[in-house]
Amino acid sequence: MRKMYVVAVTTALVLVGALAQSDSDYQGWMKSNAANMGSLNKNIAAKNAAGAAGDAEKLEATFKQVEDFWKSAVAQMTQ
Repeated sequence: MRKMYVVAVTTALVLVGALAQSDSDYQGWMKSNAANMGSLNKNIAAKNAAGAAGDAEKLEATFKQVEDFWKSAVAQMTQ
């Protein structure tokens, strides 16, 4: 049981160290998602297709970055 605890704590520390390097990027992406979603909702309500499409493309790009962030974190955790 104690060995399991040591392994879990060590894994958590490695993961936190790895994530801390990109944490500010991640926070920025998530904040931009909130702003882009607000803009997307306004453009949909205003029936502004071009604006909504632009907002959707921004969200897609940001979610791709978030996906890559978490894939990297999981990969580091499983090493």
